[in-house]
Amino acid sequence: MAESDERKSDPEFCHRLANALEGDFEVGELVGTGGFAEVYAARDMHLERDVAIKTLRSDLHASPKIRERFLREARTVAQLRHPNVLPVYAVGERDGIGYFVMPLVDGESLQDYLERTGPVPVDEARRLIMEIGDALGHAHSKGLVHRDVKPDNVMLEGPERRALVMDFGIAKAVEVHEPKLTGTGMVVGTPLYMSPEQACGDPVDHRSDIYSLGVIAFELLAARPPFVSGSVQAVIAMHVMQDPPALSKLRPDCPPDLSAAVHRCLEKTADRRFESAAELSRILRGEPASVVPNHARAKEPSKWRLPGSLGVGAALLSVTLYVVGASVVIPFVFAVAALIGLLILGQSKVPGYGDVVFGAPNSGTVRLSGTHRAGSLDAVQQARSERAAVAAIVRSMPRSQTERLPDVRHLCDVVVARVIEIGRRRDMLDRLATPASGRATRVAPRLDKAEVDSQITRLEAEARDLADGVVTLRMALEQTALRGVSMSGDQLTGIVSELEARVGPRENA
Repeated sequence: MAESDERKSDPEFCHRLANALEGDFEVGELVGTGGFAEVYAARDMHLERDVAIKTLRSDLHASPKIRERFLREARTVAQLRHPNVLPVYAVGERDGIGYFVMPLVDGESLQDYLERTGPVPVDEARRLIMEIGDALGHAHSKGLVHRDVKPDNVMLEGPERRALVMDFGIAKAVEVHEPKLTGTGMVVGTPLYMSPEQACGDPVDHRSDIYSLGVIAFELLAARPPFVSGSVQAVIAMHVMQDPPALSKLRPDCPPDLSAAVHRCLEKTADRRFESAAELSRILRGEPASVVPNHARAKEPSKWRLPGSLGVGAALLSVTLYVVGASVVIPFVFAVAALIGLLILGQSKVPGYGDVVFGAPNSGTVRLSGTHRAGSLDAVQQARSERAAVAAIVRSMPRSQTERLPDVRHLCDVVVARVIEIGRRRDMLDRLATPASGRATRVAPRLDKAEVDSQITRLEAEARDLADGVVTLRMALEQTALRGVSMSGDQLTGIVSELEARVGPRENA
């Protein structure tokens, strides 16, 4: 802030800025600062209206690459037309100053409003979440990801406090080409509102913005973000590892649909959040839609992929042709096809890990490595194997008995999903503690390795405990099938309740 205060009384810079604007604007005082930019009040001399001029922060002006990227992003943002997006009137660069011109909003930032008022009434919170979500959805439909959604980047206009989202693309403009910035105190994105994948330095898409909106929504209702700590590292670790507090306990008057929607936004992995901001808006407007996470709706994946099945068929055909005495060339062609198909099959699945493919970031997959990989695979393999056994037992029981049982199959699905999620979180912790090869930019400070190992040990124990819980459930179900519901049903119900408690309360489950 010292630099900003000095700039406020620096007529030389204001003169340079006025020249860069070619005399079309009368530049006034500095009215705001942020992580990337400074904002000056100004007067449009031709249209006789008050405007705000945002310029790249002085230490970023020196980088031609950042200026070029900044201008490209700003020009894209200038194409957005939405009542909840702060419009951009003009974009330019001159004398080493990148700038864009926007309306001077009669109002305050959402951050200032929250600091002044505390918890927001439920109806107003719902409206603000929808307006911010609508703005993000419009930008996403144009291929823009904000990357720094936070209360400081939302203005509330007029007495009705209409939400206006601003600063699209600035984070992206700064993060590319200048990795040294993250090593000198600049974090691309704001840790309190940062998605887990962004904290890990992985590529992000529109669902990262949805996570950040979920953090804002939580703060609107609870008067605090879901994760708060005294250090950046601790906040980032919380985003990666911890479930947010139950919103219904912090805000008892929050309607269940709103609470569930906020918690779904805050899912750790992108594929479990809303597919789009438009889907979130439909939920909040009360239109028919499900708030069940995507993974809970997913069908059991096929055990064999098409290339693998074709490979097996080609192998059988090549053997048959060879036996009946066909030309050597024909069996050879089919044998090659079989080899290719089987190789694809072998690489696409991990034994016992049928609904998890090791793949790229943000694909909803688990990428485990190092000394922790085997333990996670064992836990998931055990949980999935026991889930299959439970399903087989239930299928073998008469309907008159199964109708009196708890929904054990759904519970097993939830447990398996939870164990897989633990693997994802542990993988994120690994990548936060260990720099990834070939990655030029890390958006967050590295975590202490001893602390990470301690957290990983805890996660491993939780995964094993859940997997063992499914074993106990399967054994109790076997006894119930043998002895009848009247004899063993109460014991089974108690085991189900205990396992549900281990999984933990999840407001969006």
